[in-house]
Amino acid sequence: MKSYTLFIYSTLLLLATSCELNDFEPAEWAIDPELELSESGMVVSSAAETRSVNVTTNYDAFTVASDQTWCKASADTREKTVNVSIEANESAEQRQAVVTVTIERGAKSLRKDFTIYQIGGSWDMVEGTDIRMRWSNDVTESQKSIIKRQLQQLVFVEGGTFMMGAQNEDSNAPYYDWYACEENPPHQVTLSDFYIGKYEVTQEQWAAVMATSPSLFVGGNKPVENISWYDAQEYVTKLASLTGLDIRMPTSAQWEYAARGGRFSMGYRYAGSDNPDEVAYSVPISTPQESPLFTTSEVGQKKPNELGIYDMSGNVAEMCSDWFGTVSTDDQTDPTGPNSGTYKVSRGGYFDSTQTNVSGCVFYVTSFSYTTRIIEGRPSYCGLRIMMKK
Repeated sequence: MKSYTLFIYSTLLLLATSCELNDFEPAEWAIDPELELSESGMVVSSAAETRSVNVTTNYDAFTVASDQTWCKASADTREKTVNVSIEANESAEQRQAVVTVTIERGAKSLRKDFTIYQIGGSWDMVEGTDIRMRWSNDVTESQKSIIKRQLQQLVFVEGGTFMMGAQNEDSNAPYYDWYACEENPPHQVTLSDFYIGKYEVTQEQWAAVMATSPSLFVGGNKPVENISWYDAQEYVTKLASLTGLDIRMPTSAQWEYAARGGRFSMGYRYAGSDNPDEVAYSVPISTPQESPLFTTSEVGQKKPNELGIYDMSGNVAEMCSDWFGTVSTDDQTDPTGPNSGTYKVSRGGYFDSTQTNVSGCVFYVTSFSYTTRIIEGRPSYCGLRIMMKK
């Protein structure tokens, strides 16, 4: 028995001494490596900044390396993140860096890359969006601050098909609007994606671009008014020039589609509700013009509509790019209105109840307002909202 036990012991000892220690790995090293990153690429502004990328792996340790000196990367294995420090880009050219994350255990290894694209010094990103702009050479830092905040408030509107317009002949038939007189007949319209302002253009935003303060009801966060269509066109043209973006006034179709709530429309009569008091600012019909209550409101004080857009049924009416004219009954894609005309279209309700016998002048999302034929005049109840193509 002793000899048999000694034989087994000797055999095990021989096996142990004939094997290298590195042939045995802890269990967690022996499994196949897994590695995923939360980002495969990112676009950053020309300014210096830091970014983090989350790492998902079944190993405890990993290494990182960057192929560019202006982009320094470090590994935080405890938090399982890659931290990247990016220097400011003083040139006008875009540049890129590739950061490599590696897991390596003996013969087992796995690598994943993510790429950082940094725009040139004359380009800038709108934070929280995929919009990048190219500043003009004469834009000031004060203008940049106000304009960037304005562009951050753009709302993305996914394109789609809807029935535009209304009829006022049969209250029991579809698309009835008691005030439908110039937007009928209902017709099918298909629109591409676009952005539209969450708020009407404010007096602060207007002054930043135009260096003027034309409004009668003064307040930096109140909508600009007392402007003509030509004034509004000059504003969007200058804003486009300052940013390098295709900024315009919306078409009447874009305005109505956004007011209805786009693809998220709940079919409300007004922009966000069947109750105009919830979504539209206006003064009571008995309010005299000399009263301090006879004024516009700061933007965004009522409930938004289904897309998160404010004041489309009240505060100030909003100018559109279309000429006023006969509405076609044909199906249309991205319509821009008649090729010519005498007047321009504006849409939405407005605060000034003295213009009609309708208390508050808040209209259905299908309605043209009484300021439909504005072009050269400068009414105190008409402003604008910006639009940008996707």
